[in-house]
Amino acid sequence: MLENIPSSFEVISALIKTSLELYPEAFLVKPSSDEQILITLRRILCTQISGQLTEKQFPDCFYIRERDCFHRISVEEIEKILADKGVIHIFTNHGKKYTISLCLKQFAEQFPFPTLQRVNRSCIINLTHLKKFNQNYVWVNGSPILFGENYKKEFYDKVRILKTGWKTSLPQVIEN
Repeated sequence: MLENIPSSFEVISALIKTSLELYPEAFLVKPSSDEQILITLRRILCTQISGQLTEKQFPDCFYIRERDCFHRISVEEIEKILADKGVIHIFTNHGKKYTISLCLKQFAEQFPFPTLQRVNRSCIINLTHLKKFNQNYVWVNGSPILFGENYKKEFYDKVRILKTGWKTSLPQVIEN
């Protein structure tokens, strides 16, 4: 029976291997003094605070350079993005307009946010600011925007439409 019990070295080895697979910030070895615990906690906090900010830590924003500063833009602030001859204009719900030398396709590739939806060749809207739509237009905070035929299927796949007993007059979108 004693031969089936792993040695303390094997147990410690297995624990260390499992711990390393979890990528811990630090280890505390028992017995630990209060001073060792405080030093370890300070080191962990400093590492986390000074570490690089990743996309996963701030998934809903990006920064735009305007003159000599970078301005943070939250996706929830964006109402619409309009393309105009090699630049895009980002309109926010605070009445601010940012102009960037970029095309819509490049923007969508760099920042594939799920609430941003292209509705025609020159416009991306934020679905959180979508007030209403019909077969020809979408309205973002009171402004009508022409609906492009090539973008309707993806749009209808994204929005939730409550089915009722009444017939909805949404067009059938034909896949190519």
